[in-house]
Amino acid sequence: GERERERERTRDWVNIWEDGGGGKKKPPAGAKTAKTAPREKKKTCVVCDAEGGALKPVAGGRDRWCHLFCSNWMPELYIKDLKTMEPVGGAENIDADRATLRCEVCAKPKGTGSCIQCDFGNCSAAYHPLCAALSGKHCMEIPSDMNEDGCEYKSYCLKHSKSRLARPKGGASLDLSSIAKGYGVDRA
Repeated sequence: GERERERERTRDWVNIWEDGGGGKKKPPAGAKTAKTAPREKKKTCVVCDAEGGALKPVAGGRDRWCHLFCSNWMPELYIKDLKTMEPVGGAENIDADRATLRCEVCAKPKGTGSCIQCDFGNCSAAYHPLCAALSGKHCMEIPSDMNEDGCEYKSYCLKHSKSRLARPKGGASLDLSSIAKGYGVDRA
């Protein structure tokens, strides 16, 4: 209907403008220019609050998103359909106390997303999973036994990562910072 025609006029005008014809033609009557066109709401992750990257819809939530990476590291979250790798389920079960923690990496205010905590003893250091991986300084391990279902996720704060990274490892190791960087996340 009318909305579709308006979108077409706006799309045509934006295409003309981007092709360098902006100063030669006036926008069609009723078309919205870049200054007046409504902007799309940016998609941010419910866990780390970062924009962009491999975001998947959150089940049962309108316009709620979660990075696949974050969904793996947040214990309450899971992928509902492993063929399509979406939606992310369990967001309503995230412990409310996680939102009261402050990420030691991005230092955004408390309540910005939900944090995980260091797995060393009683350490209470907190961080968003993707922030820790992108920092390249946090030790993030996925020790698993090929004879058992599932896997275990272990992450460590800066202090405890130094001691874990200093000890010799047997077998293959996985550099999660390079994987996380492949997500194309905007940390601004």
